[in-house]
Amino acid sequence: MKDTMPGLAEAMRAGAEPGVFPGIHHGDRCRMFRTVVGRNSRVRERLILSGKLLAGVAAAWAVGTSVFVATSRVAAAHDQPWFQAHGPWGMAWLLLFCGLYLLAVRLAWQGKYAAQAGVAIAAVALSVITGFSIGSAYLPAALGLLIATLMLLSSRWLQQR
Repeated sequence: MKDTMPGLAEAMRAGAEPGVFPGIHHGDRCRMFRTVVGRNSRVRERLILSGKLLAGVAAAWAVGTSVFVATSRVAAAHDQPWFQAHGPWGMAWLLLFCGLYLLAVRLAWQGKYAAQAGVAIAAVALSVITGFSIGSAYLPAALGLLIATLMLLSSRWLQQR
């Protein structure tokens, strides 16, 4: 059997770490990975579809959280529904959360990943800023949206050769 990677067996016997190829620089490994995965369009398509579906799940979580917050009773406000306790501005905040997450999903399905990343950063920032009141309920959606954004942006990175 012919040795397809000369020098690899000797490096492994000498105690080289697995996955570290002697003589191949990091940039070359990145190009090799992009070439192998980039040729396989199925991997890229599945990564894109998974990112879009995860963004949709994050938006569904955000909408469900908004509906739950709007219909639940706020203990600190003398057991009143959200709308009675906070008025129209409180509902505007809930709609803003829903709108950001739904906009991120729409941009993801349209293939505008850079704009989707900007909206995702804004949604995460808003969730963190309002974390002490209603924002903490949106943190799972924010995490899902960040992971979806990374998946979509990495698929764009794989596409470049």
